Amino acid sequence: DTLRRLHGRKFSFDFETTGLSYIDDEIVGLAVADEKDSWYIARDGLKAMPELVSLLQDKDATAVAHGSKFEYQFLKTKLGVEPTDLAPVWDTQIMHWLHTSMPGGNDLKSMARKLLGRDVLEFTDVVPDGTLIHDVPLETLGRYAAAGDARNTYDLHTLMLKELRGDGLLSVYTDIEMPVTPVLAEMEMSPIRLDLAQAAKMLEEVTRQANALERAFRYMGYGDGDITPDRIAKYFYEELSLPVVRLTKGEKRGAIDSETLDKIRHLHPQVQLYLEWKKLVSAQEKFLLPIVEANLEWLRFGIKQTSTRTGRLSTTPNMQNWPVKIRSIIIAPEGMEVWARDYNQIEPRIAAFGAQDPAMMAAYRLPSRNADGSLNLDADPYIRLGLDMGFDGQKVLTKDPTTRRVVKAVFLGWMYGAGGFKMQETCAKEGVHLSIAECGQFKRALEEARPQFVQWRVKLVEQARQTGVA
Repeated sequence: DTLRRLHGRKFSFDFETTGLSYIDDEIVGLAVADEKDSWYIARDGLKAMPELVSLLQDKDATAVAHGSKFEYQFLKTKLGVEPTDLAPVWDTQIMHWLHTSMPGGNDLKSMARKLLGRDVLEFTDVVPDGTLIHDVPLETLGRYAAAGDARNTYDLHTLMLKELRGDGLLSVYTDIEMPVTPVLAEMEMSPIRLDLAQAAKMLEEVTRQANALERAFRYMGYGDGDITPDRIAKYFYEELSLPVVRLTKGEKRGAIDSETLDKIRHLHPQVQLYLEWKKLVSAQEKFLLPIVEANLEWLRFGIKQTSTRTGRLSTTPNMQNWPVKIRSIIIAPEGMEVWARDYNQIEPRIAAFGAQDPAMMAAYRLPSRNADGSLNLDADPYIRLGLDMGFDGQKVLTKDPTTRRVVKAVFLGWMYGAGGFKMQETCAKEGVHLSIAECGQFKRALEEARPQFVQWRVKLVEQARQTGVA
């Protein structure tokens, strides 16, 4: 009866479960709250769970949860309801993250203390370590879940609605973030199948290549010492006298992270060798070895919607850090294929579409192959760019790797409005080393060749200054 009365109204809900795994754990209670009252439904009362599903399908009701992905996933595994088949659930965690743009402090307890000024119980206060949730008195659990979590979630929603309206961000939440949450919930519940045989073969090859590079690195002067950060820093900056571009925190020694070493890799072949070796060791230790050692045929990953300020989704483990080559061990579901593309081809396409620059659009409008089946070189955006930038025509048309790498690196820096110094830094990250004068020359050539894009970019920057929105 309680759930039936909530149709067409605003309510918050929260599951109490035996653990955090939607696969292995069970729902033991349901906390619900409306404007005035809170309820805790448990034991025989859980037979009413189908009524909750009916309520969550009511588009006239306003359902609120905190960290709703958790509830979505238990609804799917325990009640067989796809998250995307339900009416969207308002999520106070994501609303708060959108308001603050901070990855921390979005948990329910912190928000209740900070924003509502309430003393709240932690889960371990109610269910101490070593205690089973079934052993906790129903009255205690109900007070914690209903009068605590469900009530706080309801009241936080009222507050966050006001804040997002004040920020001008409410439509960003309702139109973008809110519909994405159930999709992410379903994605998390769809594990990725891995080709273990190919992973083992790739691990063997990567290990062989890493060992060969390490032998070359030692032969060229490093010697037999361990390859440690402090030892590498001493070798590069003291023994080889390479310039220190950046110091570590505390200014104890020169930094040796990949981004820093990229800027000096052209000064000595040992830096290039070390960076290539480091990349292989990373592929070996971070990606391939854990999969092979664990005999992992299926990989599940979590997706964080409240992570970076840019809104970029991140995963645990971080699937976006997998090198493209390693992604080939993923087995696509039947009738599908793995689509692994870098962002470089996506960004120019978006830029061309946004600016509607004819010279940039041409490459995407033409078919990739000619009538005789041969590749259509005009359908490649970097060929036309290379010719307009004054590179040797033969090298551009034959896709000479070095020339093409320079064209792509310069364009990606220029596209975002980089000056000579910033463009030099962007190119260095791509392994392309140019003088500031060369970068300036390429910039002028591109601005003459792509005037409509330049006008569009200037317009966007000015709009952002005036409106505060990009």
